Amino acid sequence: MDSRKFRVDDMPETAVRERPILFSAPMVRAILDGRKTITRRVIRPQPTDIGHDVWEFRGARYVGEGATCDHLFHNVYGGNDDRAMPYGGVYDDHGDRLWVRETFYIDDERAIGKRLPKKRPEWFDDDTLYYRADGECCEQIPECQCATEGKPSWRPSIFMPRWASRITLEIEDVRVERLQEITESDAIAEGAPCIDNPDHDPEDPMDDPQTHLAGFIDLWQKLNGSRGFGWDVNPWVWVISFRRITDV
Repeated sequence: MDSRKFRVDDMPETAVRERPILFSAPMVRAILDGRKTITRRVIRPQPTDIGHDVWEFRGARYVGEGATCDHLFHNVYGGNDDRAMPYGGVYDDHGDRLWVRETFYIDDERAIGKRLPKKRPEWFDDDTLYYRADGECCEQIPECQCATEGKPSWRPSIFMPRWASRITLEIEDVRVERLQEITESDAIAEGAPCIDNPDHDPEDPMDDPQTHLAGFIDLWQKLNGSRGFGWDVNPWVWVISFRRITDV
């Protein structure tokens, strides 16, 4: 078994926990289409660079009376340089859950321009909720007047409350690795498009002119390049495998 993966098989019974996670509209579309089952997230702060890339699951750190725990990854050569997995764990009979925050809009004057409550309001109607991943407003909203009234003010995903989320994921596996360790098959599971490979060698018949890996690198750069975690930096990342839950 890869030492960088973990599964918590010997822990006490633990309740299912839920945490929010943000996805861009294209990645939400990929999840809904069944094309995305993996996501990579930068480890913050980055582990100490000591020249050895050997990480393993160390154990659980309990908070309170065992109802909550953080799953720790430990660099074998890094002394006490542990990193706690912030998105949850995997147990004997279940994985923790992630509810997706995405860009959205509520077409109701009681919501427009106002802060939404944590609890679902009594006036809320499901038919007034729209998601950016489903297309432009004129493609979704009946009798849309975008041409004369302007497009709706999409709410950033960070402001989505739990009751407005339509996607729940169950974690199936987590591992720690360097970003550049990603494979072509993982890039496909990331929901990345297949685009021209800038490093393609036309003299090599085994070298593909288009790859999903190139698509992943392009998406990663757009999201993380300006944040100091670009592809060339090769940061440490959480690799989270998940499945979509449809019966919640």
